[in-house]
Amino acid sequence: MAEHIQLGEFWNGGGYPVAVVAVVEEDIDWSAYIGGAPQGSSTEATTKLVAEGGAKLPEEIARAFFKDIGLPYRR
Repeated sequence: MAEHIQLGEFWNGGGYPVAVVAVVEEDIDWSAYIGGAPQGSSTEATTKLVAEGGAKLPEEIARAFFKDIGLPYRR
């Protein structure tokens, strides 16, 4: 099983990065998370940090960000 992270949105407000990411278990399921990182963090670092410890989004909101993912949403 391969897991990959897909960036949905990235904002940088006043130097504080925020991202919405999807964590996809290939051919199984997926879930989406939102969160931030310390000031000055790169897009890549923020994406990884949010995937590992962000707040899980409800399915309805997650699907609005990731319309192309057709797998079941992880409960």
